[in-house]
Amino acid sequence: MKYTFIHLLIALCSFTFFVACENPNNDVEDVVGNDDDDDGGGSGGGNNGKNDREKRYTVMEFINGKFSYQVWVKGYIVGSCYSNIKNADFTPPFDGSSALLLADRPGQTDLDSIIPIQLTGPRRTYCNLVDHPENFGCQAEFFGSKNTYFRMTGMKDDIGAFNLWDKDGHLVEQ
Repeated sequence: MKYTFIHLLIALCSFTFFVACENPNNDVEDVVGNDDDDDGGGSGGGNNGKNDREKRYTVMEFINGKFSYQVWVKGYIVGSCYSNIKNADFTPPFDGSSALLLADRPGQTDLDSIIPIQLTGPRRTYCNLVDHPENFGCQAEFFGSKNTYFRMTGMKDDIGAFNLWDKDGHLVEQ
């Protein structure tokens, strides 16, 4: 009788443990964006974050979107900057290697249509215009969170990935 009670108690504890670990509503899928029923909020972004790992937002969509999660933004490298947006540099030779400026079209200089991207680690090694002036006018994309950087919309600190293409459209190896 004692052993039956112990076995019953173990079975009950095991059942409770496994049931407590299940997520019957699949809420985790909605938070991390793995649900295939939505495209990420369409133009300008949304708040649900679904499938945004695949979608590439334009710079203007990124500026105007309401994102509480990481997204890809793709544009052209139109300049560099350091310390303050007043130091924005749109013509070579470039002075600042700590940030680049991204826009929807090459040659864009209107600060309302540009986002600064913080360059640290490999991003600085491969993307900065001081060491790589050949990147000026090239396309690039960055996966990160929308933040305030140089007192304007941009990406800072929380940038998880990036890709860079040369002027011939070939992906630059990193």
